[in-house]
Amino acid sequence: MKVLHLSTHDLAGGAARAAYRVHRCLLRAGLDSRMFVRSKTSKDPTVGVRTDLFGRFYFQVLPLLDRLYGKRLKTDDGLQRSFNPASTLSLRRYVRPAEYDVVMLHFLGQGFLSCREIGRLPGPVVWLLHDMWPFSGAEHYTDDQTRLSDGYTRRNRPANQRGPDLDRRLWEAKRKHWNVANMTVLGASRWISDLARHSRLLSAARHGVMPYPLDLRIFQPQDKAAARRLFGLPPERKLVLFGAVGALKDRRKGFDLLTEGLARLKVPVDLVVFGNRPDDRFDDLSVPYHAVGMLADEYSLAMLYSAADVMAVPSRIDNLPQTVLESLACGTPCVAFNVGGMPDMIRHRENGYLASPYSADELAAGIEWAIEDQSTGGRASIRAREHVAAMCDEAEIGRKYIELFQSLRRTR
Repeated sequence: MKVLHLSTHDLAGGAARAAYRVHRCLLRAGLDSRMFVRSKTSKDPTVGVRTDLFGRFYFQVLPLLDRLYGKRLKTDDGLQRSFNPASTLSLRRYVRPAEYDVVMLHFLGQGFLSCREIGRLPGPVVWLLHDMWPFSGAEHYTDDQTRLSDGYTRRNRPANQRGPDLDRRLWEAKRKHWNVANMTVLGASRWISDLARHSRLLSAARHGVMPYPLDLRIFQPQDKAAARRLFGLPPERKLVLFGAVGALKDRRKGFDLLTEGLARLKVPVDLVVFGNRPDDRFDDLSVPYHAVGMLADEYSLAMLYSAADVMAVPSRIDNLPQTVLESLACGTPCVAFNVGGMPDMIRHRENGYLASPYSADELAAGIEWAIEDQSTGGRASIRAREHVAAMCDEAEIGRKYIELFQSLRRTR
């Protein structure tokens, strides 16, 4: 069985890593899996990208065209959007989707595939939801439940927007071009699956839930003292870990809420930040911090998770963050707000702490709970590993994908 994955990236960002892990999971399950991306970071020969001079140039231009197109929408909501106004000029020629039994879609933002191209894909199409873009307008995340459930109309446009309603235009283009009845929509979390199921755009699709696979041979507990020596972290301090690319500029990631929570702690801690850029500044913190920067490989990530006492993921809204799964797999409990897909991963006061949204006091209480647990035997660490091992087992998830693809092929 031949499976084609379409994704903007293969490794850059959490959604890309999740897509790549699904691809590798299917390869290990014995399927002929291939991936095609706009921007390739790995050296994996099973991941394709335009390598000709024009193709490389054009693929670099696509996100610029996307940003220029979106500037006509005037809003201060701070939401990340993708409009994908241009054709890739390459899909049928370089990828030939019709030669595959199943086409899997992942994160397609930043100009990668236009709505028309997505609508022309031969079936069956399986879309694994990494965010809300497949059933919203141009937003990757939004809390506007009215537009999601009723459709994007002139009457329900937010009052803080000016200029052309590009969210509505893109939503209309999706409704016009997509053959939703030919789609199987998989939510990585129960939360996003329910949103898609009740959305106006994707309600007619087939729906299900499929968590991300994770290589538990890589993400496993490591010696804490050795991990701290590797990163030059203080051996005796209590360490709170936080990681997100561009977190200082992305309000959705909740770094401001973490800053408030750390200021209310009654125990001394250090903050360890990874994924930060060299010019990121953390001047407003009330605790000492250590900025690790970008990590190039998963083994380093596993060591860093093992070095920490607790992982803080204060997102205001999120699907199924890779950082939570990875941290739990390494035996490091997680503290997050009780939003989105967090309850799928975190069992309150068992392998982590689910704080009431968006209480800095509750976030602080969760961090203190996790630190206390680590000081009294670390039962949460054992439960963290056990939960992810059951949830993200590659062999089991590979088996479920094979069953799904076989059922879709029988009904073609």
